[in-house]
Amino acid sequence: MIENGLSVVWSLWTGLIIIWKEDEVALFRRSTLHEVVADDFGRAFARPPPPPDRVAFVAGMKREQIPDYLPAIFTENYLPKTFKTQNVSLATQYEENGCPTLPMSVQIFSLDPLVIYIRNFLSPSERAYLKILAEPDFEPSTISSDSSTDPSIRSSYSAILESDDAVVTCIARRAAKFQGHIRLSKLEPLQVVRYFPGESFKFHNDWDIDEPPGKRRSSTFFAYVGCEECVGGSTRFYHLSRNGTSKRWCDVVDCTERALKGVKFLPIEGNAIFWENLKDGVGIEEVLHAGTTLEKGVKYGLNIWTRETSEWT
Repeated sequence: MIENGLSVVWSLWTGLIIIWKEDEVALFRRSTLHEVVADDFGRAFARPPPPPDRVAFVAGMKREQIPDYLPAIFTENYLPKTFKTQNVSLATQYEENGCPTLPMSVQIFSLDPLVIYIRNFLSPSERAYLKILAEPDFEPSTISSDSSTDPSIRSSYSAILESDDAVVTCIARRAAKFQGHIRLSKLEPLQVVRYFPGESFKFHNDWDIDEPPGKRRSSTFFAYVGCEECVGGSTRFYHLSRNGTSKRWCDVVDCTERALKGVKFLPIEGNAIFWENLKDGVGIEEVLHAGTTLEKGVKYGLNIWTRETSEWT
């Protein structure tokens, strides 16, 4: 017990830190990449899963992100020096060394409409970083360009990422390069989305019929940031066909529900799906898709949307 009823246990052997106050518990793990990685908040200690407004925190985060009951001097005075020296910001690494080149592999799932599956789109360290970066800014997910919400359609929480962050910029450049080195100004700010059990996003298209021609979303990346111990939470395309699909796809596509119409991509961490939303300026109905209900675990995804022109705002 250190102060304000806050208790801390740090294990040199396991690299785990447990911080708790009364019934609030946070578990952190020091990764082999020398970063502080926030584990599923209270996963081993709290049932049921925490509510959406519960904020996980890590040593070394911004002062304004530290919960009120956690002393602001905690990160300076109470953690062992060996721990503090290994809390290296991934953004600083990217600023100093430049954007990394990942060993991505790409497979075309469908030519018309164009749907491409990308393995290793996000590195493990990027995925951990994005979860921590997004955590303080989660708000109910919107369903239209006017920022309206409807939990009966989309019940997740989303966070818009700062475009001047070095890690976010590198991921945006990766998406732009994938599309033929398009201008970064065509990309919307990247969005992390989080699903708790019971949450989903009903069938929808990413192109908005209410948007004027020339400013619609021409393409989408959806990357799986995290989905430890997930059950459910796949991405289902209603009109895509599995007829003739090789069994070699079964490591990323649900092949168990043979009678199911469409295709369900499994939420595999680090991988991404890319698809085109428009053809000759017209919305493609065949990319109608949904985020199926998450039954267990916590799912994090990353939306990267590209507009037809840079002057879309």
